[in-house]
Amino acid sequence: MNKKIVSILLVLSFVFTTPFTFNTVNAKTDKEKLNDVKSKIDSKKNNLNNEKNTSDNLSGEIKDVDSKISELSNTISAQEKKQSTLEKDLIRTKEELKDAKEKRKKYQDALKERMETMYMYGNMGYLDLIFSSTDFSDLISKIITVQSLVSYDRNIISKLQDTENDIKTKTTKISSSKKELDTTIKSLAKNKDDLNTLKIAKNSELKNVNGTINDLKKQIASLEKEKSDLDSKIAAQSAASTNVNYNNGNDSSKDKDDKDKDKGNGNSGGNTGGSSSGGGSSSSSKDGVLSWPVPGHYNITSYFGHRDQPTAGASTNHGAVDIGVSTGTPVRAPANGKVTYSGWNGGYGYAVSIDCGNINGDHITVLLAHNSSLKVSTGQKVKRGQVVSYSGSTGISTGPHLHFAVYKNGYAVDPLNYVNI
Repeated sequence: MNKKIVSILLVLSFVFTTPFTFNTVNAKTDKEKLNDVKSKIDSKKNNLNNEKNTSDNLSGEIKDVDSKISELSNTISAQEKKQSTLEKDLIRTKEELKDAKEKRKKYQDALKERMETMYMYGNMGYLDLIFSSTDFSDLISKIITVQSLVSYDRNIISKLQDTENDIKTKTTKISSSKKELDTTIKSLAKNKDDLNTLKIAKNSELKNVNGTINDLKKQIASLEKEKSDLDSKIAAQSAASTNVNYNNGNDSSKDKDDKDKDKGNGNSGGNTGGSSSGGGSSSSSKDGVLSWPVPGHYNITSYFGHRDQPTAGASTNHGAVDIGVSTGTPVRAPANGKVTYSGWNGGYGYAVSIDCGNINGDHITVLLAHNSSLKVSTGQKVKRGQVVSYSGSTGISTGPHLHFAVYKNGYAVDPLNYVNI
């Protein structure tokens, strides 16, 4: 008989201690997950900083390349102006050379004709010259005149030849300068093309780096959200084990017994959060177990549960309701409690977490996120209806709204089951 009793006691002991052991192991696992997430965040942030440094360096290099391209463009433009001037000079000197050649040829032809005439008539020409002279003085004068004409023609031809040679030299020099300038411009243009190719490569590299940066930011935001969820879960589990009571209403079994006696079928409201069918209990606010955090604003833009991802980094399994409000709307504490977190919380932006203690036998915590500013500090006690923050669109958000989450014994539940709107 004693053995049977001992066996039964051992079985009962195992049954009643197993949930506690499971919760302890689960909490430890959550903490391990949290440490892993923190480690990943640190690693991703380190990678992000490295990629940002690479991006900054590439941006600096691209800026330098742009500066060199600009300098080369200016140099090429100046050289092209010189090239244009040389081309005009070359055209002009070629025309001058053509004119000089034509003049020289004209005088050469005249001299040739004169010389041929003199050769053709030979001595007869000289005899005519002698006999046609009136005296010796006239003869000498005529001979000198003929010699002067021939000498003049030859002198003109010589000068024209010199001019032609000068123009040839000038033309050759201009052609040489133009050729050198053409080579210089081609070289500069090639350098510019090389720099443009380098710039394209650097821009492509920068695009890839910036893509990596954006991916890392999304990954970090997702990890920050995971961290926030784990923080809230661990905090809620830790708070649930302390059996804290912030006088939020029907929190004791004595109150529940009294209400059962008075109402006959009293409604605690702990599982649904709506107004009770028997007129409600004195423990609930006029809104329900929890007060609506933004009175007068009831436009729910995203409900609890599965949804399409509204933006990169946002969850598809929505553990809250999103309430559409304009930036700066006062956000009020849904119940009495203690602020367990107030500050920046990754994807949640500026967030406030409030431990509301035991309500109707369950430990309740709330999270109010994406605020523009905060009015309370971690560790501060707050009263139901007290302004704790002002709404906004910080963190991973598509626009101004309030993320209102309720955690029951550490697990996210539909907030609409705890309010009456």
